[in-house]
Amino acid sequence: MKNTEPKKIAVFCLSALGDFLNALPVLNALRKKFPGTRLIVVCERPATAQLSRTTGVADEVVLLPAGLRRNPIKLAQAALILRRLGAEIAVQTFASHGTCANLLLFCTGARVRVGLADGFFRAGATVAAPLEDSRHSIELNFGVLKAGGLVGLPRPTGRYLPMLENNSTNFGPDKLVASYAPYVAVATGCDPVLSFKRWSADKWAELGKRIASTGRKVVFLGDRAERAKVDPLIEKLGKESAVNLCGETTFEDLVAVVGGSDLMVGLDGMI
Repeated sequence: MKNTEPKKIAVFCLSALGDFLNALPVLNALRKKFPGTRLIVVCERPATAQLSRTTGVADEVVLLPAGLRRNPIKLAQAALILRRLGAEIAVQTFASHGTCANLLLFCTGARVRVGLADGFFRAGATVAAPLEDSRHSIELNFGVLKAGGLVGLPRPTGRYLPMLENNSTNFGPDKLVASYAPYVAVATGCDPVLSFKRWSADKWAELGKRIASTGRKVVFLGDRAERAKVDPLIEKLGKESAVNLCGETTFEDLVAVVGGSDLMVGLDGMI
């Protein structure tokens, strides 16, 4: 592929928030390499779409219809949406690979469709990079770009998440210090489909007591659904030792609270 500046590049981020974070170096590199190109993030989850808009790393965020993997009508709607984007290049990120992603990639009609060699409909990609389990997902993402001829992209160095904490109006540094510091941020929840990964309440309470014994406060984080599960832990630990912020933080607030903590404890599939 000629290394000229395309008009539109669609980047698939079909999975969860952590996988979107691993796609940020790709989006940042594409922005630096092609400043005049319109970057489009394609996702399936509302939270991923929201975080993508919050970070401002793309010019457009496309949220595909819910249930497209099980509903042919929804899939057809998604195909129309993707076709109308008019992307010249479509790129899978690591967490977006597989049969459905290959089909969606094909639906873009992009002249260059770069994916990973996995799942059915591999022909949906014009170029397929090898899927190597031993490589970090960020490295796999850059391998996909290289396979598609997108060479000479700047490698990620240092922090690649935008300074979202600077936009937090509820949890500025002064408030964090005055209200909680020193503290440990704890997220007890996970994706509902991964509930087998949850720890029991008594173990979280024991961990909370050990944290409190060091002179640090326990700041619980999570979504609204997690709040009711954390309230009993607050009762066990005492309001002087713990606080429940579940459901009270925007993405900007969340980054601020995590950034100000001495330690972050959570699960795979956490917030």
